[in-house]
Amino acid sequence: VLVIAMVLFGIALWAMGQIARGGSISAVNDLENEKPAGFVSAFQAGWEKGWRLLGIGVIPAIPGLILIVIAISVMFFSGFNFSPEPGWNGAAVLAPLLAVTCLFVPVMLVLSALQTFANRACMLEDLGVIESYRRGWEVLTENLGPAVILFVLQLVINIVLGLIFFLPAILAAMCCLLWPVLVGVQAAFAAFYSILWTLAWREWVGLAEA
Repeated sequence: VLVIAMVLFGIALWAMGQIARGGSISAVNDLENEKPAGFVSAFQAGWEKGWRLLGIGVIPAIPGLILIVIAISVMFFSGFNFSPEPGWNGAAVLAPLLAVTCLFVPVMLVLSALQTFANRACMLEDLGVIESYRRGWEVLTENLGPAVILFVLQLVINIVLGLIFFLPAILAAMCCLLWPVLVGVQAAFAAFYSILWTLAWREWVGLAEA
C-alpha cells in the first residue's frame, strides 16, 4: 500500500510539474507581450492545456517503458537466473537486451529534446500533442545551429554547477531540513532554462520584436 501511495504521489507531482511548465511558458510569453502575468493566470493557462501537456510529457517515456517491459520479459523467460551455470548462454540472453537499449536511449534523448519545443508549440500556438511535436521538429531543424549551442551551454552550466554544488548538495541531501533549499535551487535553474528556451522560441518563430 505504501509503495502504491508513493507511486501515485510521484505521478501527481509529475503531472503538476508538466502543468507548471506550461504555465511558465505562458507567463514569459505574456510578459514579453507586455501583458499582466501572475501565478494564477499562468497556472490557469497550463491547466487549460493540461491533458495535452501530459501527453507531450508521456511520449519521451514510452521507449523507456518498452525497454522495461522487454527487460522484465527477458528476466522472466530466463527464470530470473543469470548465474553462469553449465549450458547457460549469457550472451544469447543479454545481447538482445543491450542492443535494444543502445537503440532506445538515443530515441529517448531526441524525444526529450523535442519535448522542450513541443511544450512551446502547445502553449504558444495552441496545437495538439502530435502537432506540437511536428511543429517542434520543424522549428528545431530550421534553427539547429542555435539550438545545439543552447543545449551545449545548458549542459556546460549543469556540469559546472554540479561540480560547484557537489558537496553542498550531499550535505543538503543528508539533512532533511535543507531539502527545501536544495529543491529551491534546482527549481530556480529549471525556471531559468524554461525562460531561456521560451525567449529563443519566440525569436525563432518571429514572435519577438527586433
